[in-house]
Amino acid sequence: MKKTTALLFSIVFIFSFSLKAQEDSTKVLSYLDRQGTFDELSLIAGYSFNGGNEKGGPDNHIIELGIYKSRNSYYVETAGYSYFLSNEFMFNKNSFYLGPKIGSFFHVWMFYLGSELVYYTNFKGQALHIVPIFGLGYSKFKIGIGLHIPLANNLFEHTNIPSIGFTYEIKNLQKRKIDY
Repeated sequence: MKKTTALLFSIVFIFSFSLKAQEDSTKVLSYLDRQGTFDELSLIAGYSFNGGNEKGGPDNHIIELGIYKSRNSYYVETAGYSYFLSNEFMFNKNSFYLGPKIGSFFHVWMFYLGSELVYYTNFKGQALHIVPIFGLGYSKFKIGIGLHIPLANNLFEHTNIPSIGFTYEIKNLQKRKIDY
């Protein structure tokens, strides 16, 4: 009887240990599958706030929708770059503007740096802005500061140079692992 109990106990112990080891190895394999360098295509959305200046300009609210094309390396910390096409919808208490935009940025750890070129129009006037951007984040989520520098400005004499905003990934449309 004691031998049977000991044998049964040993079988249950070994069986449960092997299940736990198999579960742990599955977690390790799942973790390793997420590691590496990936090409990604993402749908993004964002919001920025651009306050009025000392001349009494209005507060501008900017909604952004666009597509990011990124190459990201996920190891201990993320690193990579993105370039994108998007459209800004800027509105305030007086008017509404469209702003097609092209830009790029790179990120290391959780810091990013980049620039954007935005063409604002309300179909009566237009303005071309270059916007250096910097902050915290990467291609899936970023929060930071943009400095609007007018290149040709006959529309936005009442806007502030800095804007504060965030962008996040709504949906990952494509993800492909790069094998070296």
